[in-house]
Amino acid sequence: MKKILLTGLLLWYSFSVEAQVLINLQIPQAGLNLKSQLWNMMLVNTATTSAEVRLDMVLIDAGTGQSILSGSSRQFTLVPGTTQLLANQIIPIQYNLLSPGYGIDVNPDGFLPVGLYNVCFTLLKRNGEVLDKLAEDCELVEVEPATPPFLTTPEDEAQIEEVRPYFTWVPPSPLFLFNNLTYRLTLVEVLSTQNPAEAVQDNFPVFTQSFINGPSQQYPFSIAALDTGKLYAWQVKALSNNNAVSNSEVFSFRVVSPGTSAPGSRLYVKLRNEDEMPFTICTGVLQYEFVNNENFAAIEMELLDITTKLIQKVSLENNRQPVSYGQNFLKLDLREIAAVKNNHLYQLKVHGSNGAIKAVKFLYKTSN
Repeated sequence: MKKILLTGLLLWYSFSVEAQVLINLQIPQAGLNLKSQLWNMMLVNTATTSAEVRLDMVLIDAGTGQSILSGSSRQFTLVPGTTQLLANQIIPIQYNLLSPGYGIDVNPDGFLPVGLYNVCFTLLKRNGEVLDKLAEDCELVEVEPATPPFLTTPEDEAQIEEVRPYFTWVPPSPLFLFNNLTYRLTLVEVLSTQNPAEAVQDNFPVFTQSFINGPSQQYPFSIAALDTGKLYAWQVKALSNNNAVSNSEVFSFRVVSPGTSAPGSRLYVKLRNEDEMPFTICTGVLQYEFVNNENFAAIEMELLDITTKLIQKVSLENNRQPVSYGQNFLKLDLREIAAVKNNHLYQLKVHGSNGAIKAVKFLYKTSN
C-alpha cells in the first residue's frame, strides 16, 4: 500500500512539475500578417530539467468555428526558465491546410487570410514513443490587411460639377490576403454641425451600395442627382468572405454649379497632419498645396517608400524648398528620381522649422 501511495505521489509530483510551462503569445505591434508571426511567443518552464518538446498549432475562424490551418514545429530543447521563441528557431514547420476555401498562401512564410481567429497551441514532450501534453493555450487574434482601401476620386474637399460622380479607390494590399474581396460604399450628406467622419457614422445614407466587386462605383442614374451647394462625405469598407476587414478614410466633396469650381484646385493635393493625410495617385509629377501660416522661409522634404513594412527613405537631390506666407502650390518631379518605382506607395513629409509635419500619401504610376 505504501509503495502504491509513493508511486502515486511521485507521478503526481512529476506531472505537476512538467505542467508548469506557460505559453505567452506575442503579437507584433505592427499587426499580425504572416504565418511565421504566429510562433512569436515566450515559454516559461518552471521545471529544473530540460525537455525535448514540439509545438502544435491550429488556427480557427472565430466566427464559424472552422479549423483552417494547422502546423507542427520540429522537435527542440526547452531549457528551464524563460525562452523567447521565434519561428526560425523551430523550423522546419509542417503546415496543413484544413479548409481550402480560405485561399491561404502555401509559402511557409506566406500571408494569413484577413479575419478574426482563435489560435491554439499545444506543447508536447517526447516520452519514448509517446507524446505527453505539457501545456496548451488559445488566444484571439486579428489578421489585418497591410493597407486599407485608399479613396481617390472625388478627392478630399474637392469641388466637383458632376451631380452623378464616379467613385474610385485603390484596393487594400496585398490583394492575396483576401478571399472573395468586395466593397461597400456609403455616401451621406454632411450637416452644418458635423464633420465628415461623424456624418458617415450617424446619418442615413444618400446612397449605399454593397457587394461591389471592383474598386469603382458609378452614382446611379435611377435615383435623384446630388444637390449643388451641399457637402457630402463618403467611405468604402472592404469585406473578405463578406466579413468587414478594413475601412478607408472619410473623404468629403461639394457639388458646385458648372463653371464655379476653383481653377486648378483639383490638380493639387493639400498636405495635412499625418493622422489625417490625404491620398492620391501620381503619374510623373506630384503637385501639392502647402499652407504656410507660420511664415516659414523654407521647408524640408522627406520621401518614404511605404510599400512594405520595411519603410525605406528615398534620397532627394534637393530636399529644401523655399516657401512664402499662405498658400504655396508646389511640384515634385518624381520622374527625375531613379529610386521611385511604378505601383509603389509613398509618403511625402514636409517639415517646418517649428517641427510641425504635413504629409500626403500617394501611389506612383508611370504615365505610360
